[in-house]
Amino acid sequence: MIPYLYDAFKPFLVSHLVLTNDPKVLVEMENDYFNINYDYYGLNIAKLGQALALITVLGGIIIVINILVFIAWLAIPKDTGAGRFIGATLK
Repeated sequence: MIPYLYDAFKPFLVSHLVLTNDPKVLVEMENDYFNINYDYYGLNIAKLGQALALITVLGGIIIVINILVFIAWLAIPKDTGAGRFIGATLK
């Protein structure tokens, strides 16, 4: 039954940024698992650490984009077309 569960679990791996079988962070923990169930799915601590790092980077990128849009909203005059567009988008 485990292979069928793994196939059902695969989309969640991609959505949580476990994109490759070759981890780039925590490579010394590649053979360590939280428990036997994670071993069934091939989810070692290195893959989960890589997913956490990628989610953190993605969150940082989203925060930086929000700060840049806010700075653009402050810097662009409100009576121009770009100012009205940013103002309408932020509303």
